[in-house]
Amino acid sequence: MNRMENGESDLLERMNRSIRSDVCLERENLLRRIVVLLFTSSIFPPRFVRADGIDLLLLALRDPEPTVRLLAAHALTRLAELGYRGQVKGAGAENELLRMRNDPYMPLRKFAERCLSTIREPDE
Repeated sequence: MNRMENGESDLLERMNRSIRSDVCLERENLLRRIVVLLFTSSIFPPRFVRADGIDLLLLALRDPEPTVRLLAAHALTRLAELGYRGQVKGAGAENELLRMRNDPYMPLRKFAERCLSTIREPDE
């Protein structure tokens, strides 16, 4: 197992515990790592989806911290762009993102719209 695979495996094991942490910085750092890996690794996205990562992102959309919510929306958008549109939509993301259009944090409202647009695109 190479170093990147080891880091991804570690992330998948920690994400369930970290997303429920009382420490905002821990939740934020977890989501930052997820977003980076979704952009830089071809191995991580399918593993993340199989590990119920989408459900954790939906949970993070309800976080009291706007940065955590924004990172979760960014990760969902990236997954949809990578071809996991059906899984993102099937997990109930559309309802959560519709709710996020009324979020007090403007950047999150914009990301919610972007993600909604992406998951509503017809499959090619």
